[in-house]
Amino acid sequence: MCGTLIDSFQEPDYENGKARYWLGPPTRMRFLALRAIAAKIMMRLEPGPDAKALPIRFSLSRDHENVAQGLFFDKTVEVRRIEIPRALSDFELSVSAESVEVRAAGLPLHVAKLDDFQVGDVELMPER
Repeated sequence: MCGTLIDSFQEPDYENGKARYWLGPPTRMRFLALRAIAAKIMMRLEPGPDAKALPIRFSLSRDHENVAQGLFFDKTVEVRRIEIPRALSDFELSVSAESVEVRAAGLPLHVAKLDDFQVGDVELMPER
């Protein structure tokens, strides 16, 4: 019903054959839905080595409009139900912490690690 692509400029880490993505700069999330849907988003996020204070804030936005936001400490985060339109759509996942490690120029920040991302509890939206 819906495909998801995580489009990060940072190379993923592969652990047990599974891709895990470092988050620091905003990361694009692309959804391809065959029909307009409403779905619950679940993410497993871990604090990264550059986050020097918890909690870490996250936000999911589309077209510069905040769709969901919240805080996490070290576990799975349930994002509220969001609407995903039919066709290809781009969202942006951002993370930030109160205090982060200062990195040398050109080194990417590792504020959090995206360990899992799931789209579930899908409901079809009425055709418009």
